[in-house]
Amino acid sequence: MQDGADYTLTDVIACLPANCYERDAWKSAVPMARDLATYAGVSIALVLVDSPWLLVPLWVLAALSVSALFILAHDAAHGALYENPRANRVLGRIAMLPSLHLYDAWVFGHNRIHHGHTARQHMDYSWHPLTPEQYCALSRIGKLGHRLKWSCFGAGVYYLHEVWWKHMICFRPPAKIASAVRRDRIVVGGWAAGVFLALLMAGWSSYGTLAGGLWMWIKVFAVPFLLFGWVIGWTTYVHHVGPDVAWHARRRWTKLKGPMHGTTTVYVSRWLNFFLHNIFLHVPHHIDARIPWYKLPAASDAILERFGDRVGARVYRLRDYLRSTRVCRLYDFEREAWTGYGAVASGEPSTGRVGFAHLIQYQGMRLASALAQQIPRAWLQGLAAGIARVVFALGGRRVRWTLSNLKIAFPELSEAERGAIGRRSFVNFAWALLDVLFMDRWTERELLERVHILGREHLDDALAAGKGAILLGCHIGSFELGAPAAPALAGTPVAWVSRPMKNPLVQRRFTDLMTRTGCTLIEPRGAALPERPVRAALARDLRAVLRCALLDLARGGDPGAPLRGAGVADLHDAARSRPSHGHGRATDPVREHRRSQA
Repeated sequence: MQDGADYTLTDVIACLPANCYERDAWKSAVPMARDLATYAGVSIALVLVDSPWLLVPLWVLAALSVSALFILAHDAAHGALYENPRANRVLGRIAMLPSLHLYDAWVFGHNRIHHGHTARQHMDYSWHPLTPEQYCALSRIGKLGHRLKWSCFGAGVYYLHEVWWKHMICFRPPAKIASAVRRDRIVVGGWAAGVFLALLMAGWSSYGTLAGGLWMWIKVFAVPFLLFGWVIGWTTYVHHVGPDVAWHARRRWTKLKGPMHGTTTVYVSRWLNFFLHNIFLHVPHHIDARIPWYKLPAASDAILERFGDRVGARVYRLRDYLRSTRVCRLYDFEREAWTGYGAVASGEPSTGRVGFAHLIQYQGMRLASALAQQIPRAWLQGLAAGIARVVFALGGRRVRWTLSNLKIAFPELSEAERGAIGRRSFVNFAWALLDVLFMDRWTERELLERVHILGREHLDDALAAGKGAILLGCHIGSFELGAPAAPALAGTPVAWVSRPMKNPLVQRRFTDLMTRTGCTLIEPRGAALPERPVRAALARDLRAVLRCALLDLARGGDPGAPLRGAGVADLHDAARSRPSHGHGRATDPVREHRRSQA
């Protein structure tokens, strides 16, 4: 990113058209009236409605209407809504009431601090990142809180705690604005108390109980407020956090770097922009906050035309947000680069890499395992098979990979026959996932009763000759059951090479299940590769081996039958007798699919 050595903030402002500063009273009044009417109408509907099918969409609409009013109030606080300063103050205070914000406290913290020191270390408080050293110094509870707030689920928690609570409700104003903030506290507190009492009485009248009155307040006011916190928290996150967003140490920061490096210009869907009033065109807003919201598109276009190589613009999608929450956890101000929790000091325990999403996934796996024990296995197998067939029918990237590789392996088969084999492989994988859920409670004896080796005599011959053996598991059978059962069935130590999972908690549980019977797991990272002749032989014969195994899979089908697998001799004969397509090269499913589509 350019550092701005050849241009100044004045140059950027000079490229803005003069009409960007023209205010239209109607373009400000109509959206304000519309958003107030929407908020009032949705609140009345929430008073009358109890059906969950209607409550959820009404809650979302209420949260968006509160957010819309808040953004218009934010414009008023910048003096960008009306020419008349008094009109800005009055309407700004009214529009901030549903979000319980103090107008003068917001003006001080947002206008003077956030806009005055955008993305500056120790100054800007909006999504200010911690360094790895600061994170390591946190308590265990503090680390957990940080992981929650900076996860994909934590935007609302962050905003309501770090911005609304700390810098709004608990804000200690300087003497110059103390009386104004005190007046705002009285107004907002009176509004909150009045709404609470009115809804409590309405609920008591409707439901006849105090609990009914509390429920009325929760569904009409509390839930929309909490959802508003998530909407605005996510919005400000998108503006100031991302792999291409830079924060600067105090000594390196300039008034140009703040808005040009520390903010974003992104395009969102029209329905969302309908409520959020162009706020995602954030670079021009930080270049000059006096620009009204309806002039931001023109200002953004002018900046991109003149400085398109210095500031980017893109369509923002959900995957961009999810990627940011994985990558942008901590910040190295010396290198000016985002990093994850893996960058903490070397003394940090390995569990430091566990994120909030990992905890959710792990607890979900444990819950699914507990529920699976209460349902007959045959029912679950039927359900899993049905879901697998639906997933295969819906298509997607992995289905395309499967069909692409099957086309390479079986060019002589019809598309319907290859589709049948692919569908069965998806079903088999679904059953393998069920094995993981059930084996958590199986004893070693119960595990061994469910696993059979076909062609065991070939393995015995190889071991008797002192040669050892290589077992190839590719989810054709069930690696999850075969790995822990292999040492007892083979009568010899067995070590499996297995790719580690992304979730460290699930990986730890998986390792415990796989190694409880004496099996050893080896992660590919850092493991020594076989000698070159061995690798060449494996690459040459692998495709023929898979052909034989897949044909064996296609002949199966009974979910209650023992696990099937091709014998060693069968695989060896198939490898010698069937020519390998592609001259022994490993198959890249993405490349092959793209080649087939060309």
